[in-house]
Amino acid sequence: MVGATLLALAAAPPGAALAQPYPSKPVTFVVPFAAGSATDQLARALGQSFTEQTRQAVVVDNKAGASGMLAAQSAARAAPDGYTVLITTNTTQAANEHLYKKLPYDPVKDFAPVTGS
Repeated sequence: MVGATLLALAAAPPGAALAQPYPSKPVTFVVPFAAGSATDQLARALGQSFTEQTRQAVVVDNKAGASGMLAAQSAARAAPDGYTVLITTNTTQAANEHLYKKLPYDPVKDFAPVTGS
């Protein structure tokens, strides 16, 4: 009986018993442009809607500069837990790849889309 229980526990996905509802803490929206920009305004509107629906705070983190690479790199290095969202444009995900020899992030491999345009 003990062996069967241990086998069942070993086969369970890691953290299955510890799963918490999402979101259980504030979510950060990283914006690659200055406060007041169109992308920032979009992030704030989305954040307000997200907060209304989930009752969880959204922090808008503007990381302007370097054609969006600072923000993209920050988001790419964040834990892949759904609590950091890059609100981006084609600059960081498509144009920079062709404008710079080397990027500090991979615009395809380092991100997972949440929604299309």
